[in-house]
Amino acid sequence: MDMQTDELNEIEPGPILTPPIIIGIVFFVGAIALFFMVGKEVPQPSKSLWGAYNNSRNDEIDPSEIKESEVVSQLPNRKEEVDAAIADVDFEKKNYQIVLDTTVGEIKLDLWPDVAPGHCKNIIGLTKIGYYDGIIFHRVIKDFVCQVGCPLGTGTGGPGYTIDAEFNDKKHEAGVLSMARTNDPNSAGSQFFICLGRVPHLDNKYTVFGKTADEASLKNVLKFNSVRTGAGDRPVEEIKIKSAKVIETEK
Repeated sequence: MDMQTDELNEIEPGPILTPPIIIGIVFFVGAIALFFMVGKEVPQPSKSLWGAYNNSRNDEIDPSEIKESEVVSQLPNRKEEVDAAIADVDFEKKNYQIVLDTTVGEIKLDLWPDVAPGHCKNIIGLTKIGYYDGIIFHRVIKDFVCQVGCPLGTGTGGPGYTIDAEFNDKKHEAGVLSMARTNDPNSAGSQFFICLGRVPHLDNKYTVFGKTADEASLKNVLKFNSVRTGAGDRPVEEIKIKSAKVIETEK
């Protein structure tokens, strides 16, 4: 018993970890970790094309950004209804106009079936079945375009079918009516845009099929240049098509 006690007494005691020593160790470990972290690249959130546009000029925007979403939500196919609504459309005997009663005023649009008959029939049919009634302008960019025609108000919706492109030589200028699409030229559905200024880089890349019919309509369209927008170029205060109708007149 005594020998065991003597042997234990001969063992040199280890260091005692007092609070100051513990703090010093923690500081030392932290300093080493910080040294290895310095210089490492911190991942940054990606920017959408439309977000990048807000910091660029109109002539730098990629035309593919005037589009219906690549991922189209599953919505009912309205093709049968549209076909029935346009059964009696006759471009040889009649002129057609679309009248949009919007929250910024009336916008009357002349249609140009001589350059884009398929697109003109499409918007006539959608209008006749009430498709555009209550739909909001979900994207507005000053001096560029105001876009509308998504039943969901997000830019991801369509009529459940697509129509083929009818590119032509008409210029994209203030008041011009043109069709939105995805990167596929033959992917237009229901979303269209009206130009808020001259946009030459869209020429021959999007189907132009009409224009404002009078000065009053153009004046109302240009009001969009004063609209305040937020994320995704969406108007802060809702702007919508309250109702839309087709006007037919004999030639």
